[in-house]
Amino acid sequence: VMQLAEQNRIDIDRPLSTYLPEFSIRSRFPGEAKITPRNLMTHHSGLAYNYYKGIFAKKPEPFARLITKIQDEYLAYPPDTVYSYSNLGYAILGAMVERVSGKAFSTHMDDSVLRPLGMNNSSFVVRGGVPMAKGYREGKETDDLQVRDLPASGLLSSARDLGRFMQMFLAKGSLGGLRILEPNPAA
Repeated sequence: VMQLAEQNRIDIDRPLSTYLPEFSIRSRFPGEAKITPRNLMTHHSGLAYNYYKGIFAKKPEPFARLITKIQDEYLAYPPDTVYSYSNLGYAILGAMVERVSGKAFSTHMDDSVLRPLGMNNSSFVVRGGVPMAKGYREGKETDDLQVRDLPASGLLSSARDLGRFMQMFLAKGSLGGLRILEPNPAA
């Protein structure tokens, strides 16, 4: 999201509906502010923690469909007032990334973060030949570990790759001379 902001493709303080016109959610809070990408990134959107219907399935539907599925749901809090962790918010951010970048979320993340950082044992989709942690479902090992909300909980990675990501993060957006993100973007 912040890379897209640096490229002036999004403004993190504009209403989310600027980028996802079909996004809407009911509210019991009159006159509340519009939800922005910044609200979602900082967990101040007022959205619920999760939307559990269909989150785990053999073949989960695309997470971008959450945008229309939550239209009859209600905000838990007025936007920009309460910190409340929201996987749902991050799934919606992923849908925005797809829309703005014009690429599937996993492809965009491969191209803009994972491959440039040399995170070759990391992916948002299961890839053959890449060693991944084992998943468990109903107490049994499975290779069929699929979750709908990829942007919130779908990264499959190795400890080494996560270490590379943390090095970039702690170095304020660069790793080995490669800048992934400006050190103080759109603060």
